[in-house]
Amino acid sequence: MDGPWAFAVEWNNKAGKYDLKEAWRLDYILRLAEEKGIYLMLCLVNHGQLRESDNWSGNPYNKASGGPLSSPEKFFTDSTAKDLFKKRLRYLVSRYAYSTHLLAGEFFNEVELTDNYNPSNVANWHKEMADYLRSIDPYKHLVTTSFGGPREGDLIWRTSGLDFTQTHMYGPDVKDLAEAISREIKRKLSTYGKPTLFGEFGADWRWFDPPLYYKDKEGVKIHEGIWASPMSGSFGTAML
Repeated sequence: MDGPWAFAVEWNNKAGKYDLKEAWRLDYILRLAEEKGIYLMLCLVNHGQLRESDNWSGNPYNKASGGPLSSPEKFFTDSTAKDLFKKRLRYLVSRYAYSTHLLAGEFFNEVELTDNYNPSNVANWHKEMADYLRSIDPYKHLVTTSFGGPREGDLIWRTSGLDFTQTHMYGPDVKDLAEAISREIKRKLSTYGKPTLFGEFGADWRWFDPPLYYKDKEGVKIHEGIWASPMSGSFGTAML
């Protein structure tokens, strides 16, 4: 993931300037993926980058950091911000599109969790960026995005021309992961008519109190997710 903690080529600089140390780290990961036979989905923005309560203060697009934006939600509508993001896409394509083990670009991790989420603006942004990325990528890598809730994202899945849908699903409210994963995969395939993948799943989303995964000593929930997903029509196993 291109997040503040790793591989964020633009994060530690002014907007439009790139960190070659972080870029080298991604070079290294792609080489390892090729050696190990692993295919990677590169997430370009995590939702915390556009949340006042999270990473917004360090975002180079923030006006306080010398960027063009006075608030996070303007990332999706401001022309200067969109031009800067397209510039980053050009850099990433130029540097990494060669890799046969780069499966897809994922524009956002759980985009509906960004501040003042506007489905229409975000859908339009995804359509514009997907069209642009395809126009500059000679190898036509797949493009997608993701949402924190299984039922989120209907407008984007229907209108933005992304290549496959994704689902993130966690307990503790989901008691039977196998059944829930299978049902959601079949629903997405039927509703949107395009391939689907479970990008994230787990017995419990919490890292505090008593998370349920501490109780799953035999790995039953992991087993359920890994097997239920391809057996229900996903093009890959669910990822923990």
